[in-house]
Amino acid sequence: MQLDRAFTPPPSLQPVLRIERQDHCEETTLPVDDQFGSIARYFANAVLTGSNMLDQSEMSRRQAQLIDDVERVAVRIEVP
Repeated sequence: MQLDRAFTPPPSLQPVLRIERQDHCEETTLPVDDQFGSIARYFANAVLTGSNMLDQSEMSRRQAQLIDDVERVAVRIEVP
């Protein structure tokens, strides 16, 4: 999986998500998004209304659990 400019894309960029498998590659062009503007609006809304705070807490917990699960089952290859 590859995503063009996943971090700090300019507001007008339409990033391309590529999913490569053994027999084919699938590309999806995503819509433009002002990443920093969206973050600021989301944060301001959460502070003003208190909404989504439990959802964010639960999503953070699930993400941490996913990372732990991946680390637990990952195959490590030593490179000399």
